[in-house]
Amino acid sequence: MTEVQSNKINFNNLKKLIEHGEKKLKKKKIKESQIKVKWLISHILRIPIKNLSLYYNFKLNIEQVERFNKYIKRLVNHEPVQYIIKETEFYGLDFELNDNVLIPRIETERLVDFAIDIIKEYNYKFILDIGSGSGIIGICIAKSLNKNISIIGIDSNKNALKIAKRNAKKHDIDSKIQFLYFDILKNKLNRKFDLIISNPPYISINEYHKLDKDIKLFEPKSALTDYDKGISFYEKYSIEGFKWLNKNGSMVLEVGGNNHSKKIKDIFLKTGWKKIELINDYNGDSRVLIAKN
Repeated sequence: MTEVQSNKINFNNLKKLIEHGEKKLKKKKIKESQIKVKWLISHILRIPIKNLSLYYNFKLNIEQVERFNKYIKRLVNHEPVQYIIKETEFYGLDFELNDNVLIPRIETERLVDFAIDIIKEYNYKFILDIGSGSGIIGICIAKSLNKNISIIGIDSNKNALKIAKRNAKKHDIDSKIQFLYFDILKNKLNRKFDLIISNPPYISINEYHKLDKDIKLFEPKSALTDYDKGISFYEKYSIEGFKWLNKNGSMVLEVGGNNHSKKIKDIFLKTGWKKIELINDYNGDSRVLIAKN
């Protein structure tokens, strides 16, 4: 392969290319610069991140280096690495995504964990995922359960639904799950479910303006905030949830940490829910609310 010289650094050497990328990101105070650079290289070369050190003397070609430099420029402008490479990992699975959908956070894996446990415990069969986005929650549940279940994911973003459908097909579970256009705040559900799971927009509009640039400038605003106090969806769920659930049904909801979770618990208590539990994440923050009818 052709040797490439740029800024007097022999960039066809993988190790030096990684170091150069990290230096550029750190200069612009981009967080987690090392892992982001390695994620780009892993994507370009299709080598797992954990194995990159075995290829530090690997010689890249001109096209690969130019592609890397374009990606670095986008990172310097605060664009999330997941949007640049159009993929992410969640719950041990790879997913397609773009800036029409929220980037999944590791905290949401706890939501999936508890949903799977409850489905197993109560032998639930009919599951609704509200605000399904890229489809990761429903798909992870379907992949984790070797049983006859029916999952419907609904979203008011038609572009997000396209991605969700492609992800379901990619993981070969499109027979277990379907994704439908539906605005839960504007429309009425006409059927009941055993389990409703949701990670709704819970950031208040005031908090939204304080978010980091990589979130605020690139992730879909409507997936982050309800443009109000961050409780609109939960108010709807607490009022209508009784009608949406079958007998002995459950709602499993992601909430926004300790202060927010207490507000949501109070909302559910005031609307008559008796069995409510808050679950902590690995940092000790309340991130999952479980309500049973």
